[in-house]
Amino acid sequence: MNVLMELLQNRGKFIDEITGSINIKKKVLSLLVICVCSFAIYGFIMGLSNSIMQSFSSMVKLPLLYLATTGICFPTFFIFYSLFGAKTTLSKCIAYMLTSICVMGIILLAFAPVTLFFLLTSKNYTFFKLLNVLFFSVSGIVGISFFYKMIIAVDSKGSNSSDDASAVAHGARNKILFFWLILYAFVGTQLAWTLRPFFGAPNMPFELIRKLGGNFYVDVCRSFFHLFNL
Repeated sequence: MNVLMELLQNRGKFIDEITGSINIKKKVLSLLVICVCSFAIYGFIMGLSNSIMQSFSSMVKLPLLYLATTGICFPTFFIFYSLFGAKTTLSKCIAYMLTSICVMGIILLAFAPVTLFFLLTSKNYTFFKLLNVLFFSVSGIVGISFFYKMIIAVDSKGSNSSDDASAVAHGARNKILFFWLILYAFVGTQLAWTLRPFFGAPNMPFELIRKLGGNFYVDVCRSFFHLFNL
C-alpha cells in the first residue's frame, strides 16, 4: 500500500530511491504485486462481457500479457542501452520498467468502475470493445510517456553534459529508447492478439485461446466502422 501511495502522490521520490538503490528488491516485489492485482481486477471485469469462465481467463491472461511483453522486450532495451554507455544496473532497470507498467495498471484500475458501468447498462458489444481499446490506449500512452520521461531524466543526471562523447552517447540512447518504445507497443498488440479473447462476445462460447488469424488493427477498424454503420 505504501508503494502504491508513493506512485500516486510522490513518484519523484520513489524514482530517486530506485536510482539510489534504496530497497530495490522490496520495491520490485511490491511493484509486481500491484501489477498483477491491477490487471487481474480489470481483466475479470472485462471478461464478464462473455461469461464467468472468460472473466477468470482474462484475469490471468491480462497480467500475463503485460509481464510477458516486458520479458520479451527487456533484453533488447537493457543490452542496447548499456552498449551505448548507460550507467544503470539490471535491478534498477527492472524497477524502472515495472514502475511504468504499474502506472498503466493503476490507470486501468481507475477506469474499472466506468467499464463495469457500461457493461451493466449497455448491450452493444462493439461499443464495449472499442471503449476498452480506448482505455487501454490511454493507459499505454501515459505509461510509455512516463517511462520515456523517467529514463531521460535519470540518464541526464548520470551523464556528463560537458563531455562531447558523452553528449553524443546520450543522444543515441534517447533514440534507442524512442524506437524501443515503438517496438514494445507492437509486441504488446501482437501478443494481445495471440492471447485473445479477453472480452468474448456474449453470443459466442467460451474460448481460452482463439485460433490465429486476422490482425489487431484490422479488427479495431472493422469494429469502428460497424459501430457507426460505415
